Amino acid sequence: MAIIYEADLSPTKLEAISRWLPQQAWAGLSDQPQLELVSSYRFDDPAGEVGAEVHLVRAADCPERLIQVPLTYRPAPVPDLEAALVSQMDHSILGRRWIYDGTADPVFAAELLRSIVESDTSADEWVQKDSGEERRDDVAEARGTGAPGVHLGTGPAGAAGGSGPRALPAVQETDGAALIAFDGHRIALFRFPEAAGGDALSAESHALRVRLPEGQGAPAGELLAARLLD
Repeated sequence: MAIIYEADLSPTKLEAISRWLPQQAWAGLSDQPQLELVSSYRFDDPAGEVGAEVHLVRAADCPERLIQVPLTYRPAPVPDLEAALVSQMDHSILGRRWIYDGTADPVFAAELLRSIVESDTSADEWVQKDSGEERRDDVAEARGTGAPGVHLGTGPAGAAGGSGPRALPAVQETDGAALIAFDGHRIALFRFPEAAGGDALSAESHALRVRLPEGQGAPAGELLAARLLD
C-alpha cells in the first residue's frame, strides 16, 4: 500500500519529466514538449524508503503514442545513480527528494521483476487527507502474469530481499525498450507500451500488463508494459 501526501512539489513531477525526456534520444521529443499525464501506477518498496512510480504520458504532437516513464524518489542522493538523476524536487512534507530514472534503480528493478514472476499487482494508493486516508481510483493497475520456471534470488541483489546493498541494474536503451539486466535476469520495459493483443504482444506469461482506468483515453484495454526475457 502506498500513502500519498497532498503536498506542494517544486518542480512538479510532470515538470521534471518534461525537462528530462527531451534529453533522452529514445524519446524523440522536441526541446519543449507539451506533455499530458494520462495515468500512473506504483510499486511498494519493501523497506518503505523509496517511492517507485511509473508515469504514462503523451506529447501533444503525437497523442496516439504513450510514453512510459518509471521514476524513483529517494530521500538522499545515490552517487552510483548520478547518471540516472532526473531532477531534485522539494516536497512540502517530506523535504528534498532525489528523482531517478527507475530503470537504473535497484528498488524499481527488483519490484518489477518480482511482480512479473509472482503475479503480483501494483500498489494500492491512498491519499493522506486531514479527514483521513482516501483510496485513489484514478490510477492504472499493473499486473504480473507469472513466469513458470523462473526463481528469484534471495541475496543482496535479489528481488526477494536479503541484507546488504543491492547491485545496480545494467540498462541498455534499444528501439522502443529499456533492457534491464538485474539479478541474473533481463527485462524489456517498453518505453512506448501498446495494447496487449496480436501475435507479437499476446504474452500470457513472463509479462507485466497495465490496465488504464476508465476515461483515461486510448488505447483501451490492457497495455503490455514489460516482458521478462530470461
